[in-house]
Amino acid sequence: YVESNGNIYFGDNSLYRLFKYNAVTKRVTTFAGKGVNSMTGDGGKATSASLKSVFSIVMGTGQLYFADGSRIRMVDMTTSIITSIAGATGNYAATCANSLNLGTTNSVAIGTSGAIYFGDNARVRQMVATTNASCWSHKVVLGTSKTGGLLSDISVPMWAFSDIAAISGIWVNSNESIFIAEPAFSRIRYSFDLSAPTGQPTRQPSGQPTRQPSCQPTSQPSRDPTSQPTVQPSRQPSSQPTRQPSG
Repeated sequence: YVESNGNIYFGDNSLYRLFKYNAVTKRVTTFAGKGVNSMTGDGGKATSASLKSVFSIVMGTGQLYFADGSRIRMVDMTTSIITSIAGATGNYAATCANSLNLGTTNSVAIGTSGAIYFGDNARVRQMVATTNASCWSHKVVLGTSKTGGLLSDISVPMWAFSDIAAISGIWVNSNESIFIAEPAFSRIRYSFDLSAPTGQPTRQPSGQPTRQPSCQPTSQPSRDPTSQPTVQPSRQPSSQPTRQPSG
């Protein structure tokens, strides 16, 4: 991830760390991780935590989020405290995302609404903060299940893509429309505006063009042709000469 000031955040999964490149000092420092292959250390300094595999990094308002193994983790940019906001072990129907058992989470994105979107194997989950800082609500918005906690009463039907393969990348535009990468199918897929009241695209393509071709010209000639010319010659030739030669 590249900040507007030029700072770069990147993961090194052979060292189990997340690094920061400072554009001013030109130095690389450890931002999160202590070089141990695990997912522990929540509630403490990010540099004292263990990481599994950093694949996707995004920046929110004062927080950095990244996908780590089967979790989504957050680092407070002021305190450097790391927290797992999604992902746990053993619970597939948890109300809070941080107690939810997840598959591989190697992609994360932030919508303009502040919602977090992330890939969970062959699903896309939407996650939003609640008044309880330790509980993020969640819901599957694309994929094979609509189950989730706390967001289940919000009208965001999962109308698209029931056959998603494992997701390797995700991006959300200003309309909260989702783009996903599916390596198994070698394709990029796109969902329409999920913030639309009905969950359907805000603008549906029509099955027919807006203007249909006509089999007749739109304007007819002002004068139709007839079988006879409209103007006859003023003088017709005679079959006999006008003057006969004298005998």
